[in-house]
Amino acid sequence: MDGMYFSTERELLDNSIVFSQRHVEGKVDMMLYKGGAYVLGRSSEPSNLYSETEASMDSQGGFSPDISGFNAIQAIQLEKDGAAKIQQGEPLARGL
Repeated sequence: MDGMYFSTERELLDNSIVFSQRHVEGKVDMMLYKGGAYVLGRSSEPSNLYSETEASMDSQGGFSPDISGFNAIQAIQLEKDGAAKIQQGEPLARGL
């Protein structure tokens, strides 16, 4: 890391990763062999943040190829994240 381990940039990156993963749960089965790490499988309890039917343009239908279709897809993530924050009693925004 060219001596950057003690930098504020590394601290920011570490804190960003911890914050983004605070609700992530699950299990990863790995195998270590001759200096390599191999993922054998992943599992987690079903989450209310992801729905294959809501995330699929094919199943949703009606999305136009212009910017409004893109915005509609992005809104799905924001709605799910906001609902999860409300359910957990967290504020929707901080520092405003």
